[in-house]
Amino acid sequence: MLTRTGWLAAAGAAGLVLTGRLVAIDEAFLAGATIAVLVVLAALGVALVRLRLDVARELHPARVHAGTSSTVVLEVRNRGRRRTPVLTLVDRVSGTSGAHLGVAPLEREAATGASYDLPTERRGLLRVGPLEVYVTDPFGLAQARVQVTGVSELTVYPAIDDVAPVPMSSGTDPHAGRDLRSNLSPAGEEFFALREYVVGDDLRRVHWASTARRDHLLVRQDELPWQGRATCFLDTRAGYRPADALEPAVRAAASLVHAGRRRNQQLRLVTADGTDSGFAASNAQVEAIMERLAVVEATTHRDLGPALDRLGRNAGGTLVLLVPADIAPDDLVRLRRLTARYGRVIPVLFEASSWDSSAGAAPARSGGGIRVRADQPFPVAWDDHVTRGTVVAGR
Repeated sequence: MLTRTGWLAAAGAAGLVLTGRLVAIDEAFLAGATIAVLVVLAALGVALVRLRLDVARELHPARVHAGTSSTVVLEVRNRGRRRTPVLTLVDRVSGTSGAHLGVAPLEREAATGASYDLPTERRGLLRVGPLEVYVTDPFGLAQARVQVTGVSELTVYPAIDDVAPVPMSSGTDPHAGRDLRSNLSPAGEEFFALREYVVGDDLRRVHWASTARRDHLLVRQDELPWQGRATCFLDTRAGYRPADALEPAVRAAASLVHAGRRRNQQLRLVTADGTDSGFAASNAQVEAIMERLAVVEATTHRDLGPALDRLGRNAGGTLVLLVPADIAPDDLVRLRRLTARYGRVIPVLFEASSWDSSAGAAPARSGGGIRVRADQPFPVAWDDHVTRGTVVAGR
């Protein structure tokens, strides 16, 4: 197909030929005919090119937290019998103009590589591809396009801050790990559960029969570890707030999940529409929560009924409320009443200045809770209250 330059050249050639004929100017006619022949030859030359390429694309890594780097690595190999012309690779990347890479001619069976960085400033799913190869003539008059790979996805988790884990409620959670206990093993020791292998585990604890069935290493856990329970409620209701208003709360939720996993807590995420992750005790389950946080969006759903119903089930441990500071007072009261079902309720209220730097300071309000604002971001506010033991249970 002709490029924009090719169509302009063809139109110019037609104009010169027509002018030469009408006013009998041989030079104009010859110039137009020459340009027309050049356009035709360029189109034919590109159309006759036959490419046999093996193109591989890999994302390193395929899951990252916002702000950390991820690189696309491409390898191009010529499987054809002839040397390739100069190639242009165009890899589509959602939200951008894509990556444009030039590839020098490749001899038969020769290979070359290229790489580029992906934008990871914002959380979400980033679609990479399809990857197309363009062949263009030396004058840029015609080009051919071939799609060589499909679409890959990069999952960008929310950015995380180094914060203290959720403080546990007073006393031992009577439900922690109860549903995970198994029967005694044939050897007579108490068999708690199977879990995924992590680096550093004793290979003698690998349960080979289950490993063969699941196709990944599983390790015996013969004792019941103490695990505190923590639930994070994320208010995703949009109301009259901009879309960015949700971002500080999402980042806070991801930070608490990350911190809790390091402390071997059982973690749970409930959103305002009633979506419930359930308590996560394995790396795979925690990753599922992070994937949920990567794509969660503000909704027009305003009724807290489904969320309250979910929060009332499988209660226990500590409940962290991640809500905007202008939440309706009645809704905040309904959430605080869950203290009867949880050992501790910690409200975290996000002022408008936490997502909008132009917002002025909000007037002081009573009622307790952790307040997040521009001059006191979540990591500072959370650690200042939690690590010093100044957070009290909501009433």
